[in-house]
Amino acid sequence: MFIVLNIIVIALAEAFLAASAWAGGETIDFRWHHFADNQGTHVATTSFDVEKAWAGSNDGRIALTYSLDQVSMPAIEGVPGSQELLDAVTTASRPVSASYQESENYEKQRHQLDGALARGDLSGTFYLSFEEDWRAHQVGLAWNREVAQSNATVGLEGTFGWDHITPLGEDGSAVAEDRRTSVSAVGSWAQTLDVRTQSRLSLELGQVSGFQGNPYRSVRTDSSIVAESHPRHRLRSSLSGEILRYFDTRSSVRLGYRLYRDDWRIQSHTGNLEFKQVMGETVILRYRYRYYTQGGAYFYRDQYPDENGVDGYLTSDYKLAPLSSNLFGVKLEIPALDLLHLRRVFSAADLNLKIERYYTSTDFSAGIIETGIEVGF
Repeated sequence: MFIVLNIIVIALAEAFLAASAWAGGETIDFRWHHFADNQGTHVATTSFDVEKAWAGSNDGRIALTYSLDQVSMPAIEGVPGSQELLDAVTTASRPVSASYQESENYEKQRHQLDGALARGDLSGTFYLSFEEDWRAHQVGLAWNREVAQSNATVGLEGTFGWDHITPLGEDGSAVAEDRRTSVSAVGSWAQTLDVRTQSRLSLELGQVSGFQGNPYRSVRTDSSIVAESHPRHRLRSSLSGEILRYFDTRSSVRLGYRLYRDDWRIQSHTGNLEFKQVMGETVILRYRYRYYTQGGAYFYRDQYPDENGVDGYLTSDYKLAPLSSNLFGVKLEIPALDLLHLRRVFSAADLNLKIERYYTSTDFSAGIIETGIEVGF
């Protein structure tokens, strides 16, 4: 029911904004997506995008995006620290302890605000995210320039983020507050190889300091159940590349690869293959496959003999275990302007339907269905 009410309220607000006195050079978009898996998790995301050119500037813009995530998780069966308490697809967190309402559904909301201020080759960004137990902030600065007679683009970006974590106790009060900071730098090179082929290569370096676990996750040892404990520093690096090829059949193929390493001794490989086909005038059909594999963190164990763990660290996070996964599915994008005769009202309107299958080497599997509406004014 909350999904229907959310759509109605935001659609009315969007119509009001579209009718307001925004003068020249602006775009306003409304997006709604609903995610569901066969484990009973539902995520409804509603977003507004507003973009406006700077007054008197030909290459400047201001952009804002507000998003509301509404997450509903089913009742949990199992004991703290077991795999039954993990949401492997969305990685959303929920308060879980020995007696915390595990037999009841859990719902949470997350508010997110993104902004960008750009002119010429430079752009600044900010990000804010608020939920009942986690506040995240991030600022960034990026530079992009076309080179080689506009056949290539070189880019540099740096970001700094800081989070404030206030976990909820069994009675709903905040306990054991903590913080986390992150800094990253990304360099990229995009190259047009010919009129039908584009490529991109990027390198990212980053460091995370502070709390890096889940405040609601516990670890079972041979003798007790204790809160998990992760190292408070992590150095990360990744190298990724992709190539995009267009064909005369109004189709395209995108092939990508990413290598990741960190000082927790995790090394991962990700391969992506995507095929898009335009059907009729504007309907787009997309097929997607992704393979992922990684080694485990040096302190990960299936079972710990005691609460000392490995060098004092313990975890039950499946994302730190040796793991491989497969995800494949299909997505259909349908332009609704002509279908619903809405050209006089909207500048764009698209319907999306995505069906995917996800499974891992740890015997977790999920069927994923995502629907969406995107409207432009």
